[in-house]
Amino acid sequence: MSGVMHSHGRKRHGYAVCGLGPAGCGFLLHAIKENAIGDLVDDGLVLIDRSTTPGPGKVGRYRLTGNSLSRAFLDCVDDPKLSWLMQDFCASSPSVVELRTMEQLAPPLDVVGDFLTAVAKRTIDYLSSAYQVPVLLETAVDTIHRQVDGSFLLRLRDGSNSQRFDLVTDNVLCSFGGRQPAKMIEQCEIHPGLRLGDHAERIIPSDEFLMMSDHAVRQSIPLTSGEASDVLVVGGSHSAISTIDRLTEALGPMGLRRIVMLHRDPLRLYYASADEARRDGYAFDDPKDVCPMSGRINRFSGLRYRSFDVARSILETGRTPDQSVEVVSVHLRGLSKEGRATLENSLKRSSAVVTCLGYQANLPRVVDHWDREIMFRNQYGGLDVDACGCALTIDRQSVSGLYVYGIGSRLLKRSEAIGGEPSFRGSADGVWLYHNHGGSVILNALGKAASNGIDRPVRTQRDVDRANYA
Repeated sequence: MSGVMHSHGRKRHGYAVCGLGPAGCGFLLHAIKENAIGDLVDDGLVLIDRSTTPGPGKVGRYRLTGNSLSRAFLDCVDDPKLSWLMQDFCASSPSVVELRTMEQLAPPLDVVGDFLTAVAKRTIDYLSSAYQVPVLLETAVDTIHRQVDGSFLLRLRDGSNSQRFDLVTDNVLCSFGGRQPAKMIEQCEIHPGLRLGDHAERIIPSDEFLMMSDHAVRQSIPLTSGEASDVLVVGGSHSAISTIDRLTEALGPMGLRRIVMLHRDPLRLYYASADEARRDGYAFDDPKDVCPMSGRINRFSGLRYRSFDVARSILETGRTPDQSVEVVSVHLRGLSKEGRATLENSLKRSSAVVTCLGYQANLPRVVDHWDREIMFRNQYGGLDVDACGCALTIDRQSVSGLYVYGIGSRLLKRSEAIGGEPSFRGSADGVWLYHNHGGSVILNALGKAASNGIDRPVRTQRDVDRANYA
């Protein structure tokens, strides 16, 4: 990638963006769009990613269709504020052209991965060429040290030669992605006295499962002709329904006949409006399930597109859409004694347990100036952050300057700024949100946002640099 360099000195930076996946690159493009990037550069901006090809994170490796239309991804580069940077790119990029052929469809995630890779390259090439922003690829952040003066010393490792070096920055934007640690899963108590850890040898986290080929699924979940033939899915989210769909594709032809889904909350379907939901005969709570900003039903929690079809089939027929596999839905809230006995039996006789429990933030080790590890409120729904996006410790203290962004962060909760249905209790994720509302939260926290929605003027030399680049 042109303009990529290593900066191994101890120069102090203002901002380190660590992780150039969908969230990290989304923030950078939002800052460019809002004319805030120049101020970040003036204060010292450095970009860090452990891969050689930033942009997609793990998105392109999931064997799924997205839960957004292609149009939502294209909106991120079709914004008029970015036309000077993205117009030629959009006309020539194969991934953009492919997405345009399916604008009103949910695209396969491998296509989205190619798109995110291309967008990241365009963005990073611009920053390194026009502003000489240092870009450290194949570079892992091993430890983040909080210094006495409030700055951060990053212990870095060059993946190409294992060389170690340090970098000092006033602010860290952590967008390392999410993880599903075994300890979190095994400690999960799905019902009083029933822990998943008792079945650890049969657990497959959804993040791992949803990247498996059909062949890998069949090797990992061997079906038997005896009783142990069910597969359990824990959760009722988009990942859980996608897991049921993948199990049906891979194991239906091999004899899978029943999936048991364990979930605490009812399956929620997404509708563009209340009228659409009523025409479909879908019961919802007005106003709790209605986004006041958009009027959409279950805007954040609702299942969409392929997941919508699978979930509605389960709700209406108790089977997958092709009717080949029975899906037994076990609602864990208010489970009867008989239901408890059935649950225990299902756990014992299952061939595998696929857990869809969300993500924790994939942070490196973070320590204070005494080298004591800082422990964070990293829960099933992600890492808790304050209103500015700064990480909260287990005693609810905000670590100023340590921003946690993207999947695994609870930054994008329902709010007046981003909308969402009042009944939604989780954290929203999505490429469009990272490029828009999430980026605004971080820029406001950094004091770099344009006031009153009016773009800041770009300095004359920057105008020249930008025009020359475009």
